[in-house]
Amino acid sequence: MMSNSHECRRHARLCLSWGQFLLLVFVSVNFIWLPCVLGEEEVETECDDVNKSNNKKSCKSRSNDEVVGDEKKLLNKLSGWIENQKEGVKLLLTKGQEEQNKKKSPMMMFEYSDTSEDGNENGRESVIRQEQSNAWKEAWESVGNLASSFVMGNEKSNDAAVEDLLSKARMLASSVGGNSQRSFSDMWTLFLSSAEAVDEALERSFRNLDLDQMKAPALYYFIEHEDAFKHPSWKRRKHRFHKAVDTKELYQWHDALFLAELSYVDTLQQLELGITSTAWELVYAHMDSAPGEPSHFIAIQQPNEKIITVRGTKQFGDILSDGLLDAIDFRGGKAHAGIAQSGQYLVDKNIDLLQTLLRESKMDKIKLHLVGHSLGAGAASIAAIIFNQDYAHIIEASAIGFGCPALLSKDLSQQTQSYITTIVADSDVVPRLSTATITNAFLDIISYDWTECILEDLQDLLIKVQKDLPILLSNNLIDTIVTYANTTMDKSVRPLLNNITEMDRLEPVLIPPGECIHLFRDGSGVTGTHTPCDFFDSIDVTVTMIDDHLIPPGYHRLFLDMMRDYQKDLHFSFHHDI
Repeated sequence: MMSNSHECRRHARLCLSWGQFLLLVFVSVNFIWLPCVLGEEEVETECDDVNKSNNKKSCKSRSNDEVVGDEKKLLNKLSGWIENQKEGVKLLLTKGQEEQNKKKSPMMMFEYSDTSEDGNENGRESVIRQEQSNAWKEAWESVGNLASSFVMGNEKSNDAAVEDLLSKARMLASSVGGNSQRSFSDMWTLFLSSAEAVDEALERSFRNLDLDQMKAPALYYFIEHEDAFKHPSWKRRKHRFHKAVDTKELYQWHDALFLAELSYVDTLQQLELGITSTAWELVYAHMDSAPGEPSHFIAIQQPNEKIITVRGTKQFGDILSDGLLDAIDFRGGKAHAGIAQSGQYLVDKNIDLLQTLLRESKMDKIKLHLVGHSLGAGAASIAAIIFNQDYAHIIEASAIGFGCPALLSKDLSQQTQSYITTIVADSDVVPRLSTATITNAFLDIISYDWTECILEDLQDLLIKVQKDLPILLSNNLIDTIVTYANTTMDKSVRPLLNNITEMDRLEPVLIPPGECIHLFRDGSGVTGTHTPCDFFDSIDVTVTMIDDHLIPPGYHRLFLDMMRDYQKDLHFSFHHDI
């Protein structure tokens, strides 16, 4: 359950649409490159003036006479093309700026103002610079809004009813939503009590495990064993009789993945810029988290269609939520204690706002989508269950989760198949994590007989040294060293391994929720199948189990590889590239 938002370039790409790219090319060509080529006389004059002031020789610049032949023709064509595009771009920017001014976000609680104490002239220059900056920012965002039109299979609506409801929703959110304010002492007390609860839960769950028994060679060689056993052929066989995924569903799931990734941004401004390229309009965002209180944001698309996107593990409070591994009673089954608390918080936090929005929209029901990754997927799933059971008369909830932790007991998980979808990337470790699976994996690792593997590696190492430095090692000496190592293993290592093997394994209680989709590497590409959720009742201890949980190297990469294979197009990319 890890955050993957620590690369700034990735967040920048969330907001960069092709329309913005075209605008960047236009500005660069028209205002930077072209004047440098066509405005030689002006450049030469400026250069001479600067160099004279520095008592240096004037620099040389190309004159128009030197631009001849094909080069001059190319420049003339380029100049003509730019002139033809200016009016179109001006109209586009004007229209975009008008739309941006009409729906300026009330989420921006503070506006930056640049003041100067050096006199009115400097003050006016500061205001002008700020106005120019704001104008370009609004134009930039407007071009992105006009260029990007589809996400989650729908076009961004300009309906007056939606705009009116959005305005009311934001005003409501400022009063009943937003971040709750706590004093530092309250937050410190909350963290201490949560940390104590996690410590007690871990003690109950793993008190019988002796961590000193975990040896580095055991883990190293067990991963090698798992990779050799759970190879692509084995994966194909285990999924042979499962229904294949319809590739059309991948587009909707990837749009949801984009929103889940967007929830990891650091600031409200980044979130606002990122969501402008989708069909959703931001209502409010709860950017910080605490134990049992995950960060999330709410957006609106149609009068009766809302989305809650929940962030996964990023801050220390999220880790404490993850750490409450106890399986508690929940809605006739069992649920992960810490995540059940987080899901209940989402409902309690937002139900008043949702009910008010329903009254304002004059609709019968709200169609509520919940999306999340990791911890966020679990909290979203729990919230969907509560909404559908306690507020079914006003809310129809569904959830899409990526890398959702082992969350529900099997019977309860099966009851949610109609409205919860859990997507698992190959060997992602998180959907397989529970008290039982962690205990079983630990016992499997420490009981694995790795002695033959290390003896084989030792012999290969000695042979390599003998080839490089034959004077140091003879064949007899190599045999002596290997024999001594084998005798040591027989005396001190193998008996311990035999005793550990006799320990009983635990029966897993929790599995991922709903309808599980497994995307896995099949040896030649990526395959997706509808897989029973109890398939993930043991940990795949492999070299990719961490990367598979992250969004860019795991989920996004598998989505992309699968679609490129299906489309027979190595250059295929989704509308929202992550």
